[in-house]
Amino acid sequence: MKLHAPKRPPHPYPALDVSDVCFMSGACLLRNLAGRPFPTKYHDPDKEKEFQRADGEICKAAGEPFPDGTRFTRVQPPHPHGLVGYFARLMHLNAADACDELAMNPFVSSATPFEFIFSCHSDHLAIARIAPGTDVEGPAMRVAVLEETLSRRLNFAWDSSLGFLTSSPDSVGTGFKAFRMMHLEGLHEIGELEASLHGLAAMRIKVRSVELDGFNGAGHIFMLSNGRTLGLSESELLAGFQAATDALAEQEINARMRLAGELNIVLSDTVRRAIAIMQNCRMISTTEALDVLSPVRMAASMGFVSGASLEELDRAMLGISPDSGEAAGMTPDECDAADAARATELRPLAMRLAPNVRGRRSLQ
Repeated sequence: MKLHAPKRPPHPYPALDVSDVCFMSGACLLRNLAGRPFPTKYHDPDKEKEFQRADGEICKAAGEPFPDGTRFTRVQPPHPHGLVGYFARLMHLNAADACDELAMNPFVSSATPFEFIFSCHSDHLAIARIAPGTDVEGPAMRVAVLEETLSRRLNFAWDSSLGFLTSSPDSVGTGFKAFRMMHLEGLHEIGELEASLHGLAAMRIKVRSVELDGFNGAGHIFMLSNGRTLGLSESELLAGFQAATDALAEQEINARMRLAGELNIVLSDTVRRAIAIMQNCRMISTTEALDVLSPVRMAASMGFVSGASLEELDRAMLGISPDSGEAAGMTPDECDAADAARATELRPLAMRLAPNVRGRRSLQ
């Protein structure tokens, strides 16, 4: 007699991978011009004059066509906007931890708006590429190709013992920085986010969060980058960075699986509350908008929410600009108007959102 195993109901745990956690990835190479002081060392009276000279050289080199036909054009205003632009600026602004503003608007590639050459106040230039998803190797290879062309047009500062010289000791050697923008809502919900982020310090991984309205960690979106580069090759830095961030993504996936199972009441309350706020609010700040979109995006990645694709939710989150509010020079009336416009923009998206069949089973 043939026996059949009894049918079991589908388990609530979603099929997740690194791509559900990682918004985008990127790479950056920092370079300085030989024979010129670092921009951070310019004395105030001479700073602008010295910088203009260096920027003139970079402008000429970056403005010429590249062998593959790519052209770089200086854009006004800086592009892209929203969180993508925010993290694109951080890729260079905080890479050396030595400056507080872009000196010039970036050169942007004709091939993609996510390929930049920055001319800044910390290092003379940074060559950067960002891309959606988890691939860091592709952007790293691309910036290496761009740097090779620029090295034939510019004389970069180099030391036979140390390698490429940068304004920050952390970047001396290769000047290479790998980046990943990661969404860690699950770790936040189960209370393990801080411990997980602290563990990255031992692996020389730097963590930067979105700073809005005086608060850090809005939307629980973080940009991770490798620490010091001296003594390691680009391939070694890249491999170590990928291993560390993949491990963090695995922790986030495990946190989401716990929320889908033993902690489903926490997930249910957070997601339903977030949807209700977006559907009914008439004003919403940038911080609150990210904080309510964050659990909804997480639930959508787990297959629990219908009405909007993960790509739509990603665009909604990444389109929110941190460059707003009183910290950006807006008046209280302008802040209120911007908050009302943001609520109006989010409401049609929110009205389509609801737990689906699988979600109703898990989001009790």
